[in-house]
Amino acid sequence: MDRIITLISDWKLRDAYIGMFKGTLIKHFPEINILDITHSIDKQNIEQTAFILRNSFRSFPNNSIHLILTGLTTYPKLDPIILFYEDHIFIGQDNGIFSMLVEQNTNYTACQFQELDPKTTTIDKILQLIDLYFQNKIERNCKPISNFLRVPIQRPFFDAKTHKLSGKIMYIDSFCNAITNIPTLQFLEIRNNNNFTVSFGNKKHVESSAYYDDYNPKEYDIYLTAGRFGYIEITINHGELANMTSIWIDDAVEITFNE
Repeated sequence: MDRIITLISDWKLRDAYIGMFKGTLIKHFPEINILDITHSIDKQNIEQTAFILRNSFRSFPNNSIHLILTGLTTYPKLDPIILFYEDHIFIGQDNGIFSMLVEQNTNYTACQFQELDPKTTTIDKILQLIDLYFQNKIERNCKPISNFLRVPIQRPFFDAKTHKLSGKIMYIDSFCNAITNIPTLQFLEIRNNNNFTVSFGNKKHVESSAYYDDYNPKEYDIYLTAGRFGYIEITINHGELANMTSIWIDDAVEITFNE
């Protein structure tokens, strides 16, 4: 079976950069199979990258290599890291992505590539690191690392006094649905079959009070559903929610539950 390498980036598809990078990978490693996770990450949005990668990498076979390209040109002097976590391999720069990916889990190993030549580009470092991994020679040019750069993450918060669950929009998909950072299981546990009202949007506040476990073609108003990432998704049938409501990344989401 060919080795699988996945790509996730903020490079978009309009330009030739992704195609050129894939060509470079195949030229160096003809035996690989390249798969895209997404290239539609908001520019340099490390938190969004971690959110999508954390909730998608398990869809790929064990021992897949995940190349994290978001923000790569922003930190050209950072030597790449290779992370071994849950039977998968992740390669990227220590720009906060790894601490967000593993969260509080400590069951992983990682090492950082050591390159003495300051003229070596970030892409060449990544290619060298992949080659070392394929040859089982990671220890040759890498040093163990256990502490990753940590950046603050805004997590959902439930206020028991006001019965309000607060979160934010993490991602807008191609159908203009809004994926929140509120886990579906947390929402269902707090809701406990009680009624609720959700409001969202920083520019234009919109409300809804309907939830379905799956997309409901018979619902013609805005509603919540269990998204495929395992987080609450805000959607509407036959419409583009984000365009209709002007909702966007990082907008607040507040769910108030009736007692």
